[in-house]
Order: sequence, then structure tokens, then C-alpha cells
Amino acid sequence: MKKLWLFFGRAVMNVLTGGNKGLTDIGQRSRVIFLNAVTLAGAVMISLFSAISLASGNLPLALACAVAAGVVTLNFVLIRLFRLYLLGGIVDCVVIFVFYYYLVLSGGEAGSGILWINTYPLISLFLLGSGIGSVVALSFGAAVGLAIFTPALNAAAFPPLYSARVMGTYFFIWLFSLIYEVVRTNTLRRLEDSNRHLAEASAALRAEKQQTDDILAGVREGIFLLDGELRLGTSHSRYLETIFQGDQLAGRSLLELLKPLLPAQDYSSAADFFDLLLAGAVNPELLAEINPLSEIRCLFPAPDGQAHSKLLRFAFSRLGAVGAAGAAGAAGTAFSVLGVVVDASQEYELQQQLSVEERKHKQSMENLFRIIHVDPAMMREFIGDTEAELDQANELLKTEGTDREHIMVALGSSFHAIKGNALLLGLEEFAAKVHGYEDTVKELRSRGHSWRDLLSLTVGLGEIRGDLEELNGLITRIESFQALTVSRDGGAASLLQLSLDKFVQKESSRLGVPVSFDFRIAEGAAITEEHRKLVKDVLVQLVRNSFAHGFEHETTRLKLKKNPRCAISVQVDEQAGSLVLRYRDDGNGLDIGRIRAKAASLPLLAGRAAALSDQEVIKLIFMPGFSTARQTSLDAGRGEGMALVRNRVTAAGGRLGVKNKPGQYLEWTVTLPGMAVAEVSSA
Repeated sequence: MKKLWLFFGRAVMNVLTGGNKGLTDIGQRSRVIFLNAVTLAGAVMISLFSAISLASGNLPLALACAVAAGVVTLNFVLIRLFRLYLLGGIVDCVVIFVFYYYLVLSGGEAGSGILWINTYPLISLFLLGSGIGSVVALSFGAAVGLAIFTPALNAAAFPPLYSARVMGTYFFIWLFSLIYEVVRTNTLRRLEDSNRHLAEASAALRAEKQQTDDILAGVREGIFLLDGELRLGTSHSRYLETIFQGDQLAGRSLLELLKPLLPAQDYSSAADFFDLLLAGAVNPELLAEINPLSEIRCLFPAPDGQAHSKLLRFAFSRLGAVGAAGAAGAAGTAFSVLGVVVDASQEYELQQQLSVEERKHKQSMENLFRIIHVDPAMMREFIGDTEAELDQANELLKTEGTDREHIMVALGSSFHAIKGNALLLGLEEFAAKVHGYEDTVKELRSRGHSWRDLLSLTVGLGEIRGDLEELNGLITRIESFQALTVSRDGGAASLLQLSLDKFVQKESSRLGVPVSFDFRIAEGAAITEEHRKLVKDVLVQLVRNSFAHGFEHETTRLKLKKNPRCAISVQVDEQAGSLVLRYRDDGNGLDIGRIRAKAASLPLLAGRAAALSDQEVIKLIFMPGFSTARQTSLDAGRGEGMALVRNRVTAAGGRLGVKNKPGQYLEWTVTLPGMAVAEVSSA
């Protein structure tokens, strides 16, 4: 039934509008509907009156009604076909004018024709407008008055008083129709103006919304609004969906979106922050400083099941009075916070890459500077020694059945030796990188390690080898025009002496400790190629120990009546076919009490540290990882240096001895080759 009424209603409106769906002007649409309604109703009613008159024997009236009905029906058809609405209205007014006047003159059925004239003011004013319609309506009224007040024309023989009442009624209806039409026309005009302004405002709003949508679709930031319950608004940038990897974000709580992406502690901090943000009690500058989401890493699920991280940066601004806006926002009528989020993952990765490149550049420039000031033979010696350490480490990693702890100790010694040799030539950046690998070895040894951990260290070995190749390339490029800083006739001993002398002076300048260095080789003694690397490794470590543990401050030396300039002496002798190396510094020697105290703090030695003799206490410095340094640095703190010295000397079949006089000096004696025994004495 509902569909039937709907169909019927559409059919009626189609008839009344003449099938014209393009009628959008309200005034014109109302006139067209009235025109068609009057025309159609007039055709039906006049046809009906024609039939009634014919039945009553009034042939002239029946014929007049039939003609009028035919003309009105034709006009209705022409209006629908040609849509000449003004012309159709004029035709209707003329036809009705003539027909109504005929009824007045003929009297109609029993004088009833006069009654129809009262509809004419409504028809003429509505179809022709208040101006022309009034002229036509008044003209028709004057013609009617002439007819009914003239006895010869008054076929119905109306009395004068009745005629006067008829005309009074006619002019009252005209006046009422005029007032109604003027009011209706003005109202429609104002309504049309309002509609036009509304349409213009709507068009402007649509244009602004389109611009906003275009901006929100194009920006590479997630821009959004939050209500008092932290729900996202319907308007947000499209990139927000890209960041959160999903659509349908409107109405969802930002905290709910973040909960699966953040660790529990970070999520809790974010929730507390939003409470402060909505409360409005904290100033915006402080809120920005304490924002826990200003830069945070979030874990997003991936289609392959492996989570991937994004570095997101959030910023929030309160909008207006937060208290009122928050309450309104809870009802969905206002928003409290403007939020912006940026995916900084790419930027972070680029910064990391830039940092790596900067470090590489810094190292390359440092290497170039050092190479220019260092004898190429010394650099090639360093490269050869480092490659030997790397080859030995790789061989250990490849050998099946080797104890993992043994490999870790050997790797630690290799990294320590490489670092010491780099510092000998002033390659601080290179030494710092190796120092980092040494950190890794120490950490793995302390927490336990697997073969996978050992294999991961091969990456570090590969990077060191890559740096060596770069150094070798630099040496090759500058070797053609660089003048040698020292004659090569002195061989390995001359290069070693030059290297140590530069190393001592560099450390002396860096630490502000004045040091004199004396290097002597007895007649007939020589450092062979077989012992060159070992002697260099030992002396580098002993020099580093002198600066890190031996030398006192200048004021302390003066109180002890010692020369304010510290001294290091190295003497190379040959005795009974063995190479004897003596190294001595005039520092404070080994502090037995401090070494014993360190031992007492270690779980392995705590129970027996107090009972150890001085010679047994001194032997503790050879334990891997044992150090009295208060903190770890490039200079000391690993506890690997003296272990390296002992292990390499004994591995070469040599002997290691020490003379210690606290407050006066410390002297080391290395004999190569010889019995693999360590001799320790205390003076």
C-alpha cells in the first residue's frame, strides 16, 4: 500500500509540474503547479457543467461550457509540451475572463453564474502577478459591475442591493488576494535570497572542505583531533591511516590504538600524560618537555608475522578551554586536542647512515693525517701485524673442537694487541672501534656465550680487515711522493725505536705528564724479524701501563723528592744467545696493598687474598680481566694487557721477570728464547 501511495503521489506531482524535473526555483515551481492545477481542474469542472447544462436543456450554456473546457484542455496539453508557462497563464486568464463574463451576462443556471466571478482575483493575481493580475482582475470586476447594474444587461435581474453585495464581496476577495500575493511574493523572494546565500555558503564550505581534504590527503604527517575521551575525529589526514596501517580510525581511542604497539611501561606513561593534557593544569611548554611520545619506537605486526618497528614522533596542543571542550567532546560535539604524528623511521635510518659515513670519513681523514706523519714502513708493519692477529683469530674460529673460552681469551688478546698497536701510531678512531669489539668480548665472557655469539664476532674481524685495506690503499697512493722520515738502514729496531718514541711523546702531551724516553741496543744485539712483533706488543703494553698505573702527578713526585720529569728506559742486550729486553720506569711501582684489596673484592680470591705473599699478589696482575683501574677506557681497565704480555712471552718460549720497588721504580725483564718460566722477585 505504501508503494502504491508513493506511486500515486509521484504521478500527481508529474502532472502538476508538467513533467519538468528541472524546476528548482520555488516561486516558479509554485506558479507552474498552480497553473496546471487550475487548468486541469477548470477543464474537468467546466466539462461537468457542460454536461449538466445539456441535461437541463440549456443548450447555449452547455455549448459555451464545452468550448471553454476544450480550450482549457488544449492549453493544459500545450503547457506540458512546450512549457511556455507565462503564455499558458495568460491563455487561462483570457479564457476564464470570457467564460465567466458569459456566465454573468447569461445568468447561468438560475442566476448562479455570478458566483464564479469570486475566484477570478485569485487566479489572475497568482498567474499574472500582483501588478498585471490586479489590472486584469479590476477590469473584470468593472465589466461585471457594468453588467449587473445595467438592467438591459442584467439577465438574472439581480436587485441593486444584491449586486452591490456581490461587487463588495468581489473587491474584498481581490484585496485579500492582492495582500496574500504581495506577502507570498516577498516571502518567496526572501526565501530565494536565503537559498542563494545558503547555496553560496555551502559552495564555499564545500570548496574549503575540498581544500582541507586535499591538504589532509597530501601531507606526510598524521594530523588528527581528539575529544575529551581521546577518541579520534572523523576528519584526519590520510597519512594517519598509513602510519597506523588501517582505516576506520574515526571514533577509536588513541590509547587503544597505542596499547598493542607500546611496552607496558611506555603505555602507562602515555596514559598519565594524557590525563595531564586534558586536565589543563600544566602549561603547554612543560607538557611538550615531558611528552613520553615525543619520540617513541612502536612495534607493528607485519603480514609475515614478524613485527617491524617505526619511530614515531607525537606532538599535542590543547584547543581552547580544555575543561569545557573535554566535557563537550565526551558527547561528541567538540574536540579538546589537536595531535600530529610523524613517522621518523626513514629519517632515523638516514641519520644512522650519516653517522656511520661521518665516522668513516673522520677515520679516513685521521688515517690520512697519521700516515702522512708516519714512516710508511711503520704503517706497513702495523698492517702486517694486525693481519697476522686477524688470521690467527679466524683460524681459531675455523678449528673444530676448540674450547670456546680459549677462543674468547685469544680474541680478547688479539683485539687488545691491535688496539695497542693502533694507539702506538696515533690511530685513535681505529683503536676506539677495536675497543668496542673488546667490550663485546668482555660482555660475552661475563654472561656466557654460544658458537653463534662467536661467529657474530667475525663481523668485527671483517670490519677491521676492511679498515686495513683502506689504510693500505692510502699508503700506496701517498708513498710515491712522501719523503721517508727516517732511514730504513736501522731495520726493525730503528722502526721500533721511532714508533715508541713518538708514542711516548704523544701520550706525554695528551696526559700532561712530562717523560724522557731512552732506548738503547747493546753492541752485537739485534731484534730479529722473528721477535719484532712480540717485542713491539710487549713494549707498547708496558708503556701504556706506565702512563695508566705507574707515573705520579708532578706535585707528588716533588714531595717524594723525585725528578718532576718521569723516565722510561728500554735496553736490548744479547746474553748466551738469548735476546734480553729490559724495560724500566721510575714511577710508583706496583701497589701491593691495592692489588690485594682488589683481589679481596673478587669472589674467586676473597677467601685467600689476605694470606697471599707479596710475590703471589704480584702474579695476580697476569690474570685475564684483573685490573685495579677504577674505570674502563682506551688507556686501561680491561685487565688484558699483562695477560697478553705473559701469554705471548711464554708462548714464544721466553721468560718474564719483574723487579718492583714501591715508590721508586718498576722493571721488567723479558728473555727470548728461553725456558718458558716466569721469574718474579720483589726488591
